[in-house]
Amino acid sequence: MRQTLPFILFAFTAVTVGCDADFVDLRPENVRAGGSTNSPMVDDSGVPMETTDDDSGSSVPDPTTQTGSRTLSPGTVVSSGQVVGVGSYTASGTASLVRTEGGTLELQFDDAFMSSNVPGPVAALSTRDVLEDGITPGEGDVLAGIFETPIRGPVAYVVGDEAEGAGFAWVYCNPFQVEVARAELTPAASAAGNGP
Repeated sequence: MRQTLPFILFAFTAVTVGCDADFVDLRPENVRAGGSTNSPMVDDSGVPMETTDDDSGSSVPDPTTQTGSRTLSPGTVVSSGQVVGVGSYTASGTASLVRTEGGTLELQFDDAFMSSNVPGPVAALSTRDVLEDGITPGEGDVLAGIFETPIRGPVAYVVGDEAEGAGFAWVYCNPFQVEVARAELTPAASAAGNGP
């Protein structure tokens, strides 16, 4: 016991002195203060982010604040696919790109849609079948908006016309860059057998 006591004291001292870890909370101030993770995103000065214009000049809600509508607008289905979980995550339902009667393009998840809950869940569209390096607009990715938790449908996000060529709809854990669920989107004309 006499020989182990100095070792124990040394190990305790080394751990307590050597462990000076600092953690920086990178979440928005409203979340750090106990707010919901579904609260609107804010810029560095704490101001909520506003809507932006897409290339067509129409007003598209800012995807960093858009939590989606629980009402699916009627329109014409451009493309759709079954939502499936990625890895150990579960998901079900259908994701569709819909040109609404009002002319806007929406990413819609139907009534049957559900997904495993994760921190910071977002809806995204992409031409890529893998998002392992994050949502990257320069690679054909479009951030559609933020999911409220629990992640379930119906929910719809207004997106810009650049999203019309997307081949995949995603449920994505943005803070940790983890793919949660995806739907491979098939053009409506091909799915119905009416294609060229």
